[in-house]
Amino acid sequence: MVSVNSPIIKAGTGSLSAVVASAIVYPLDVVTTRSQTPSQGKTAIYAGISMSLFQTFLSSFSYFYIYAFVQRIYKHTTTKPPSVWMELFLGAVAGALSRIATTPIGVLTTRKQTSNTTYLKALVHILKSKGVFGLWAGFSASLVLTVNPAITYGLFQKIKQPDMTPGQSFAAGAFTKSLATITTYPYILAKTRMQAGADTSISECLTKCYTTSGIPGLYQGLKWQLSKAVLQQGLLFMIQGELEKRIQELLESLLVAKTAHITK
Repeated sequence: MVSVNSPIIKAGTGSLSAVVASAIVYPLDVVTTRSQTPSQGKTAIYAGISMSLFQTFLSSFSYFYIYAFVQRIYKHTTTKPPSVWMELFLGAVAGALSRIATTPIGVLTTRKQTSNTTYLKALVHILKSKGVFGLWAGFSASLVLTVNPAITYGLFQKIKQPDMTPGQSFAAGAFTKSLATITTYPYILAKTRMQAGADTSISECLTKCYTTSGIPGLYQGLKWQLSKAVLQQGLLFMIQGELEKRIQELLESLLVAKTAHITK
């Protein structure tokens, strides 16, 4: 029988939870992006939400599926539980693979959030000015940022308890995400600015921000990023935990019914 820890169940509950959490905090996402970039004009508070949620679904589904898959492979090779460093490594692998496919969507979403344009116009402008590889702007920073979800999920796996309440799941998610966000923030800033077209490389972004404002320049927009990330991750873990409990109860009920039918 399918287990609640199977890759497909993990991917389904994770992506659904991520979409719901992202939709709830989306206005904060727009404010965060605009605080990190030299935005052009005013945009609606829900600008780009359709593409953003589509990206969230794809990236979350692929991340959770790959993460559960590599965890299963690891557990089949050894009886020892994975260390914190191994959890970080497995999370980084899953993050890197999932970002290859979803970065172009993130680039278009960022352009939509920071300027009064359409997706088609943004796509045409990127292809004309940067070529097809312009759709992967910020990918180098995204690869570095695979550490972010690796820290978040790696630490969460270590403090997770089977009987956690929704409030405890929220708190654990908020705590682990806050550590990951503060640790990697300069690269989050670089990725957003590169996707918005403000900078062309990590070094250019960090040098420009530091030269202009010193150390605080590397953390411009941190309060908004932290608010969004902590609330979003807390909601994600809370919703996912409850979904997995309900699915586990359903699977157990089906197993009992199947066993009772066989014994008749």
